[in-house]
Amino acid sequence: MGRFQAVYDERSDTENLLLPGDLNDDGQVNAADLSAMMAALADLTGYESAYGLSDSELLTIADLNGDRRVTNADIQGLINLLATSDFVAAAEPSALLLAAVGVSGLIVAHLRRTFTYFLL
Repeated sequence: MGRFQAVYDERSDTENLLLPGDLNDDGQVNAADLSAMMAALADLTGYESAYGLSDSELLTIADLNGDRRVTNADIQGLINLLATSDFVAAAEPSALLLAAVGVSGLIVAHLRRTFTYFLL
């Protein structure tokens, strides 16, 4: 198994497995979680509310680079997790490549917009 493991939330009466990287809450970590992560990053508070998550639970599933924050840097952590983890649902390699290229493009576009705004 990879370095991430499902986490048991002791505060609940029933077992609540939080799987790092499973941003769409389907019980698997796969390429579909990339778009869920992008949506979560656009509105973290709304994402927490929609999935009934606390801040610490959000960190468990979305802080994939270990910096105790959920930021765009965690997208690369999710891509790495998809590429290297043993428990990740198998995805078609072309889907992973397409997702990685798409996410990279979004990051570059965001950085360009931020840099352009800075220059103005």
